Amino acid sequence: MEINTTSPRVNVLTTNLVDQPSQEAADHVKHASQSNNQDSNVDFRNMSRDELKVWLNEEIKAGNMTLDESRPFMHMTLNLNAQTLEPGKGSEPVNFMQMAENVAEFHRSIGNNDSADGLDRALQIMHKEQRGPLSVTI
Repeated sequence: MEINTTSPRVNVLTTNLVDQPSQEAADHVKHASQSNNQDSNVDFRNMSRDELKVWLNEEIKAGNMTLDESRPFMHMTLNLNAQTLEPGKGSEPVNFMQMAENVAEFHRSIGNNDSADGLDRALQIMHKEQRGPLSVTI
């Protein structure tokens, strides 16, 4: 295979692929698992799927969350009717913390530890980002 390196376009692509990101840029990225947002207005115990999508997109765009960290959250935004496979409404409130705990427990019960671990990490992020004190309703 021969690569023509005389084309300016090829040189630009080659340079961009070889260049390493600066340490300053790497230091700027703060992952959600390292975040501790005291001023959060997020309530994962009473949030719609649409609201979760908005929050998730904002976290990714701001560089606060990697795509790997976002995967369990993306799955939680899905709402399909099991019989018709039609999308459900995304405006009803959901307790995503409880959902993540239940689904992680299910995945552990069937031996799918990778998915359970991802949901556990999502729960850690939710606990860090959750607004106000957690309360128990009896």
